[in-house]
Amino acid sequence: MALNLTQTRVSNSEKQEIVDKSPESVLPLNPTAQGWTGQAIKRQLSIYVTDEQASVLALVANKFDNVSDALGALETLVDSKNSGVHYDDDLPPVNLRYNNLTYFDED
Repeated sequence: MALNLTQTRVSNSEKQEIVDKSPESVLPLNPTAQGWTGQAIKRQLSIYVTDEQASVLALVANKFDNVSDALGALETLVDSKNSGVHYDDDLPPVNLRYNNLTYFDED
C-alpha cells in the first residue's frame, strides 16, 4: 500500500486563491479616497490570512491535517508489518565489526 502524499503539497490553484485574496489584489491604491472605511480596510488586510477558506491559516490547517492523516496511515502500516516481530530486551548488544571498526564496546 503506497501512501498518497499529493494532498500534503500546496497546489498552484491553492496558491492563486490566496494571492487573489491578498490586499494587493483586492484593495485599491488609495482605499479611503474611494470610500473604504478603516474597518473595511482592516478586514481586507486580514482576510487572506485568517479567513475560513482560501486563506493562509486555512491552507496550513488543511495541510497539517493531511500530513497527520498520512503519518497515521504510515504508523498503521508499520504496526501491521511489525505485528509478528518480537523484540527481546534481555539480549546483549551484538558486536558489529566493519573494516576493523567496532560499533559497540567490547566487554
